[in-house]
Amino acid sequence: MQENVKQGKIEVINSIEVREIKGKDRVEKVVFNKPYKGSTELELGGIFVYIGVTPLSKLAGDAGITLNPKGEVIINQKSETSIPGFYAAGDVTNTELKQAIIGVSQGVFSAYYAHEYINQEL
Repeated sequence: MQENVKQGKIEVINSIEVREIKGKDRVEKVVFNKPYKGSTELELGGIFVYIGVTPLSKLAGDAGITLNPKGEVIINQKSETSIPGFYAAGDVTNTELKQAIIGVSQGVFSAYYAHEYINQEL
């Protein structure tokens, strides 16, 4: 993707919110929250939303949970962190895939195993 950006095939637009995607059977244009190149609308044939790669894990790190060098919360297959009873899910974790559906799945695992952990301790 970086090579396509360098070659001008992909235009990167930072610090602008997409408020609306317009089109009948496909993406035709987007509406921004503020002007970009003089207009709040941009005609295009597709979009790729990229929200960044910096995990918001400061709270977990401050709590003593082990983070990897990227700042991601390290979890196992049960979504357990380095502190018993603490679970993590989603893009903040050290999983390879970073997609909403993965985070939802991890949330289910976290809830299940947290419930199991609490019931064992009682």
